[in-house]
Amino acid sequence: NRLLNGVTFADRMHGILSLDVPNAEPEYWYTEDGGATFTQLELPLPEFEGTYYFKADSLRIDPEDESWTLTLGQGNYGQRKAVLTKTTAESGWTYAGWGEKPASGLG
Repeated sequence: NRLLNGVTFADRMHGILSLDVPNAEPEYWYTEDGGATFTQLELPLPEFEGTYYFKADSLRIDPEDESWTLTLGQGNYGQRKAVLTKTTAESGWTYAGWGEKPASGLG
């Protein structure tokens, strides 16, 4: 039993969804055809103490250099956000660091 906990699209074709998996780490799936098909992603997230719960928050593709930025958040379970990047659609993801949820609680 997996539960969809996050969906984000950079444009109408490219998106990532996250699934909450009981007693396991979340799963992340990617589409490049508007959601007709999805491929599972392996993301290089570091281990840390505390709640390991990350949902897809935002996906951005820079139109100038085609670099990608994916932000994963902890939702109601924490304040941390993991930021991952890749230089092109074909390159692999790189962990870029932790972010914090804005003080307003939005995002």
